[in-house]
Amino acid sequence: LTLTSVVALASCGSNKKNSSKSSLNVCIASTPDHVDPALNSAVDGATLAVHLFAGLVRYVPGQNGLELAPDLATTLPTATAVDGKAKYTFTLRDNITFGDGTPIVAQDFVDSWNRAASEELGADYSYMFDVIDRKDNGKLNVTAVDTKTLEVILPVEVPYFYELCAFPAYMPIKNASNSNVIDNDGLWAKNPKTLIASGAYKMTTYEKDVKIVLEKNDSYWDANSVKMDKVTFVLSDDDSNIYSQYMTGELQFIDTYPQTMQTELERTADYHNMGQLGTYYVSWNINSSVFAGKNQAQQEKIRKAISLLIDRKDIVESVTKQGQTPSTGFVGEGLSDSAYPGSDFVDHNGLNRDGKGYCGDANDYTSNKAQALTLLQEVGYTVTNGRVSGF
Repeated sequence: LTLTSVVALASCGSNKKNSSKSSLNVCIASTPDHVDPALNSAVDGATLAVHLFAGLVRYVPGQNGLELAPDLATTLPTATAVDGKAKYTFTLRDNITFGDGTPIVAQDFVDSWNRAASEELGADYSYMFDVIDRKDNGKLNVTAVDTKTLEVILPVEVPYFYELCAFPAYMPIKNASNSNVIDNDGLWAKNPKTLIASGAYKMTTYEKDVKIVLEKNDSYWDANSVKMDKVTFVLSDDDSNIYSQYMTGELQFIDTYPQTMQTELERTADYHNMGQLGTYYVSWNINSSVFAGKNQAQQEKIRKAISLLIDRKDIVESVTKQGQTPSTGFVGEGLSDSAYPGSDFVDHNGLNRDGKGYCGDANDYTSNKAQALTLLQEVGYTVTNGRVSGF
């Protein structure tokens, strides 16, 4: 099922050749598919979105890492029980505005969330709004009581709802209900003239495959805390060129470089290895010839065998070599388990919730391989000296 759980992202970020204390040149990826917070489903687009848009909740540095804190809302309200459901009532801050000076009001959240969750938009992350109750007309059970009060009804209290409120898809945009301004392709968010920011930065330049320039948004309610006046995102996927520009001082932050530089960079003060949640996995077409003539039980054994045959430990130690860990299931390390407070989900994954996972023991490939060959024999394949015939 899974290959490796990506929990490390290498970055180089303290280049002393930076010529300006008020500007920063970075490269995190090539041209993003989307900047529209509702349509985006990639890390690079999300990075831009959290600079350009603000939500009810945000992350701020704390004693134990990043912590949740109010953003456009005044507080993180406690849910109250109403007719067997959970109601969250958010109060917006005074005098919060979009980048053009237009007030941000509760209705902007209602319109933006319904757009993001709509079938018409077809956003990848529309399911993130499934935690919210629905009205009889199919719309989200979200109400603007007045300009500053947003009422949200959930079928049950959701312990991670504040985290959702800090996610880009939940960030409001101006004119969300006006299809003449906000298109469903997200093109409006790639044009500085139509992207009206609500976050710490505003977009001033968008040049496909070249650069995206963000400048400080003085209309943001917490603009005084924004230290950097300008951030230029150089758009590239050429690792060698990116690394070269970093070494010459043209870039002050990068998170990709030639794999051959891994060992050398690990020894430098500029190298920082930081966690990133994610899982690489392989999807198999069950209509392929490999599964032809096999019943469901046999197909499951074949998929299990393929998963066991992938040496996940060797991949992270010999190929990727950036601190990733072998995954034992679809869910990677770093996600808490509500059924076992204080522990990771992976500590209790697997069919028996014993932490053994679904893909065999990543530290015992010999055993995994033997089990895989046995499974393939059980479904009719011939195994001779560790080789499978007709597979």
